[in-house]
Amino acid sequence: MDVPLGIEGAWARDHRTPWVPDPHPSVTRNLRGGCGRVPTSPVMSHARARHAFCTITKTIVSVHQAFHTGQELHPFGAWAPGATRQTRRAALLTEANRRTPHAATVDDHPRHALPTGRPRCRGSFGHLLGPRVHPMTALRVAVPFRAEPSPPRVDAAVLERLMTSSPAMLGHVTDFGFVRGLVPIAPIRPFAGPALTVLIPHADSTAVHHAMSLIRPGDVVVIDQSGDDHRSSFGGTLAAIAADAGAVAAISNGRTNDVREIAELGLPVFSRGATPLTTRIHGLEGRINVPVAIGGVVIMPGDVVFGDEDGVCVIPRAEAADVSERLAEMEADPVTRSLRSTVAAGTPLGRITGAERHFGGGRHE
Repeated sequence: MDVPLGIEGAWARDHRTPWVPDPHPSVTRNLRGGCGRVPTSPVMSHARARHAFCTITKTIVSVHQAFHTGQELHPFGAWAPGATRQTRRAALLTEANRRTPHAATVDDHPRHALPTGRPRCRGSFGHLLGPRVHPMTALRVAVPFRAEPSPPRVDAAVLERLMTSSPAMLGHVTDFGFVRGLVPIAPIRPFAGPALTVLIPHADSTAVHHAMSLIRPGDVVVIDQSGDDHRSSFGGTLAAIAADAGAVAAISNGRTNDVREIAELGLPVFSRGATPLTTRIHGLEGRINVPVAIGGVVIMPGDVVFGDEDGVCVIPRAEAADVSERLAEMEADPVTRSLRSTVAAGTPLGRITGAERHFGGGRHE
């Protein structure tokens, strides 16, 4: 039996299946790169399966590269039959990159430069409209890093009134704004200040490092790690830098390292716990002064972050003045202040608070 060479030959040797001539050998050869014969058995050999998988994978990669570089590629991509390493690389570079091939991997990478030109169609007049750009490329890489302007700050008197109360007193007024799942990293002193929000993508703390230069005295650094609660983006060194810049506290929905240094520094830090695993400077993306979500609470830039040993709560900036006045009134209420002594004098607590009327209004023996 005539056993063909190449992948088809391996298939025939494995399965001992006769081969029949292809009625269109030239078409089959161009599409498949084979010898122009097809098997009569539908069973595919391991070798042929590997060949098909590699071809499909390389084609997908080449199409991905084409979308990012705007380069028209061979139907089989840069891995067309007979392509060398040099021709493959050249096919994946734009015309500008070919003139400066050594700088192509940095200067013209989609992450480092915004693609220019209008989106180009595949029709006959596509070359008149400029390089083809993937429709999502511009949205994804246009502004990988963004720092919005700092919002107006709440009045200092508002923060002073809050510091005379506590988050637990606020818990008697509302259920909203209490951050869940965070624990103090070291002994905590009470704090209240406007939020400087930072949004980072998991392991990349580039934006956190830049935010250290944007801290204003009295700020609370708020870091959203996009759901990564295994890494630390705020350790002893950043805590010291933040404290030197005037930050009064920091909270993160990730974890924290250098616990001993933070305890010695005295800066209040809340997170999901301690860890030695840290983030790194990857230069992927980051946002500063944008809305973030920490422990089930959406925090806007400039919102008041209020905390002590009991935990952390967030007060919207527009409501901070009214909330602080109400808390101050509750703290100054003589009934509240003398509650213990009144009960000790013989007045039931339920009668003072109104709970007694829900049980019939009398004493139960």
